[in-house]
Amino acid sequence: MYSHELFTHKSRIQEQEQIIISLRRDLAGMTARLSDVQGELSEKQKRALEKSEFTIRDQTKELN
Repeated sequence: MYSHELFTHKSRIQEQEQIIISLRRDLAGMTARLSDVQGELSEKQKRALEKSEFTIRDQTKELN
């Protein structure tokens, strides 16, 4: 009985690890895209972008 529960928990952990890897990849891609467009923005837009970048950094820290 315990081995089945252990297997279930291990499978769940592996699924969550794959989700985390995918989210990290998405965050990295979004950060790169934000950097690409940053030079084309007004000052107000740049401030909003910086705020978003801080949010991304915070989320990345939470994932680690």
